[in-house]
Amino acid sequence: MGKPRVIYRTSGDWMATLYEGNLFDPDGEWVAWLDGDDVYTLDGEYVGYISRDGRLLRKRVLPYRKHRRPPTRRPPFKAPKTIPLPPMFAELPYDTIDVFEENPDLFATISELRPDAGERPIRRLTRRDPRLALAQELRHVEQNMLEEMTYGIVYSYGVTEPPVPIEAMVARVPRERAGRVALAAPAQRLRLAEGLVERLGRSDWVVQRGYGDGRGFAENQVAYAARALLMPRPWVLKVPERLRWPPALAQRFRVPEAAVVLRLHDLE
Repeated sequence: MGKPRVIYRTSGDWMATLYEGNLFDPDGEWVAWLDGDDVYTLDGEYVGYISRDGRLLRKRVLPYRKHRRPPTRRPPFKAPKTIPLPPMFAELPYDTIDVFEENPDLFATISELRPDAGERPIRRLTRRDPRLALAQELRHVEQNMLEEMTYGIVYSYGVTEPPVPIEAMVARVPRERAGRVALAAPAQRLRLAEGLVERLGRSDWVVQRGYGDGRGFAENQVAYAARALLMPRPWVLKVPERLRWPPALAQRFRVPEAAVVLRLHDLE
């Protein structure tokens, strides 16, 4: 058996342990697996590669990587009780980022996007209407990318329950003062979310995080991301099934009922 290898971020914090082709967090939880040096989450999404000096890195502009099927079983592992001191890390070139410096809660955030064990999926409300099947226009990897991007926005803003304060986000009001901003009408909130996504799609923010190339999102991506931003997947899935009906969800999330129907189809 190989020897465990400690993975640090550039600041010197212990972020993970590499063992037998898998990554474990400091508590010993299995969080990712490797194909060569490439790192994939337990959902099969590419997040970066392990460098020779023991960091999880990736290019700023994230290349398309096919969704990978993860291993079916958790490998045996016990977290080390002591670790060596981190080395002195070299400065990274501009086109490369330290994934853990960019997002230290990467695997915690991704795990939030997975339904809890035993949680029931969204039940189909009606026979699928081709006009509602917008999610089918997006590849699975696109959907996951947009879900991760929008939930990351909500998570970083410190919001824990609906409604998402899109009005404050668009106005760039600090999160500690977001409660003072009045909520707009549901249809206006959806338009604000779409506008925010469109603006982000042409920003350095998405390029630096690998969510796009700065040329903007396609119309169907904007529509999907706006719904995901106002109705984060983890929040919708945690709503008791008896309450997962368009009128109730529309009131809870302060969005148009038609957008709720589309979102439920997204999550089927």
